[in-house]
Amino acid sequence: MNFKDGIIWAGINSLYSSSDTGKTWHKSNFVGPTINEINFFDKSIGIIGASDGVYLTFDGGQTWMSILIGKPFVESVAFGSDPSTILASRPNGGITISTDMGSSWRTVDFGGVEPMSIITDRDGVLHVFSSAISGPGIYTGWINSSSDNGQSWSSDVGSVTGDDYTLASDSCDPNRLYLANENWVAPSDSFSRIFVSTNSGESWNASFTAHIGTVSGCISSAADAIYAGTWDGTGILRSLDRGQTWQSIGGPVIPWDSRDIVAVNDNIILCMSNGVWATYNSGGDSILSSTFVPPTALFNKDSIRCDSSAMHVLSFHTCSGILGIASWIINGYDSKNYTAVLDSIGDSLSVSFLPQGAGDHTATLIIALSDGSFDTIALHGFAIGHQGLLLLTADQKTDTLGATVAVPITINGLAHPEDVDLVLHYDGSVDYLGSFSPSGAKLDIPGDSSAGRSKLHIPGAAPGVIAGYAKFNAWNDSNSDAHATFDSLNVLTAISPCEYSLPEAATSTISAPSGCAIPLLSQLVHLGKEPVFKVVPNPSDGNVWVTSSLDLGTATIGVYDMLGTARSERMVTIQKDSPMECSLPSAAGMYTIVVTSPAGRQTMQVVREQ
Repeated sequence: MNFKDGIIWAGINSLYSSSDTGKTWHKSNFVGPTINEINFFDKSIGIIGASDGVYLTFDGGQTWMSILIGKPFVESVAFGSDPSTILASRPNGGITISTDMGSSWRTVDFGGVEPMSIITDRDGVLHVFSSAISGPGIYTGWINSSSDNGQSWSSDVGSVTGDDYTLASDSCDPNRLYLANENWVAPSDSFSRIFVSTNSGESWNASFTAHIGTVSGCISSAADAIYAGTWDGTGILRSLDRGQTWQSIGGPVIPWDSRDIVAVNDNIILCMSNGVWATYNSGGDSILSSTFVPPTALFNKDSIRCDSSAMHVLSFHTCSGILGIASWIINGYDSKNYTAVLDSIGDSLSVSFLPQGAGDHTATLIIALSDGSFDTIALHGFAIGHQGLLLLTADQKTDTLGATVAVPITINGLAHPEDVDLVLHYDGSVDYLGSFSPSGAKLDIPGDSSAGRSKLHIPGAAPGVIAGYAKFNAWNDSNSDAHATFDSLNVLTAISPCEYSLPEAATSTISAPSGCAIPLLSQLVHLGKEPVFKVVPNPSDGNVWVTSSLDLGTATIGVYDMLGTARSERMVTIQKDSPMECSLPSAAGMYTIVVTSPAGRQTMQVVREQ
């Protein structure tokens, strides 16, 4: 595996790449034998050391060419300080070097059996780990180094066990090297180890020792952590103190003689073991890193509707300290769409995208650091025009008391189907039956309703078509219309909080039959309310007063004797709790008072005394 410029490469018999830290993978067009090592100089130029030679790509792995043929089992490959210098191991104990990207080669012989690992440290110094059988049962290794891109070499006097597969350099200290000794193929004793050198290989210390079959031979260095693989179930080993101590963070088994682990940063580690495994929090114990790699781009065509989107560029932390942000400038035709503000401490630059129009807006942020160096960050945002919404409904009318009406709701102005919430308010003489989609699905949110109110959730509300219906049984208990009002629209799936401007409320008027007697009939049928009459005094020695518990409007009131003969009759207007005088005949006896109104016919008995 290999990580360079944001791209992870992995392969054994086929080659794959990932630009999103391993979440998705793309298969390369590489067709070749077994892959022993992958090494990229940048995201475009890379090499593969394979079982039959070396392969080169100029176009990010889309096409590959063989540049070293007939050199079987190239164990390790590396670039020098520039991409034209390529180094490959030779089975007979030396390396092959090209300074013209593989057009021609020369050989450097280090002796021994085979160089197992070639690396270039942060200062551009080349290190080659070689090994040889130095005596019966004695297998030793050593480092050869070059600080002039492979023109001349020096051999370090310090030796180490021989069956070591991967050499790695520290991200901060170029003199500190790490060596993974699986000790399996050519064991010198019964242990496997992780070696650390603080002086570029002149001397070595075994900081981790375990039985053979523990260390698998792969090791990878991040800014503040080093990771090594094991293949006995110990898990991935991690060191947070530059290789002095190691602890397991769990993880898969990694085979011996492999380079199947890569540290993208302190917390993101990927390894191969019957597939690709990944952790994004250092195995569950995240590391607060002191190193921050500035991004190459901000916003990167993020879609912004009308609000500002801010991103931050932290100060540049290095192994030697903090490089503060001395100054910055935003260049480009669309620079007016961006602003940058440095915080009070001076280690965080906040860049805001404030689009002044729709479409692409590109610019460049150039940061000057306190050591005189510069970093360039691309700014690329995409703005979508502001869209206003409109709620629509329609008045409803029925000629029948208690009939069901369906009040429609439509949302105009949506860019595409969206999930929305809104609130329904209703008043007047109606019974609420619920709100439903055109297909009959219930829209009311359970537990979010009260008298005269219900909150609705409409998934996939399409623009310009009826999204739902609020259903009511319509009455007229008071000779006035009812109303249904929709408001408080919230577009749940909007890209940004102000992608849409919120609409005014929309109100539907619900009309039922009207007239002077309609409220009485509505109350009688809808509410089951019948008028209650009282006659006082009873018995009476003269006239009586009749009162009603309800307004009845125009009615007829008549007085009948015991034989059913009408003694008097007149038209009256009956109002609630308003007494009406009624004259009784002068003769003593039992009389019946009959009130005929829209509520029906009510009778009352009264006694006339002398």
